[in-house]
Amino acid sequence: MPTNAIPTGFHAVTPNLAVDGGPAAIAFYERAFGAEVLRRLDAGDKVMYAELRIGDSVITLNDALPQFDSRAPDPDVPVSVSLTIYCEDADALYAQAVAAGATRSSATAWPPCATPSGTSGPSPPTSAT
Repeated sequence: MPTNAIPTGFHAVTPNLAVDGGPAAIAFYERAFGAEVLRRLDAGDKVMYAELRIGDSVITLNDALPQFDSRAPDPDVPVSVSLTIYCEDADALYAQAVAAGATRSSATAWPPCATPSGTSGPSPPTSAT
């Protein structure tokens, strides 16, 4: 019996976020972006693996696991990766993220590519990015 190369509900490319403070990061994504936890495996206070659905996309998330070469970003260094979330009302989602604890770094705007965008960094109790 053939198996699907792409798991049901996933797309061909799935971002995986390595963070410090996985439980706080998941709680932030739930509040900020309405993330739905599809699967979660914890070991003590660490998230070993989690699948979160935001809109129609799935991201995976885990606490830093240096023994598997999975490291969280340094909170003092700018991160070179971002997630783009397409939604009906970017201003409302941005405000929701700020209300959930995101750090306001730029308001939503219409850049030259004609897609409204804004940036915000999560600021949960631990440095989840």
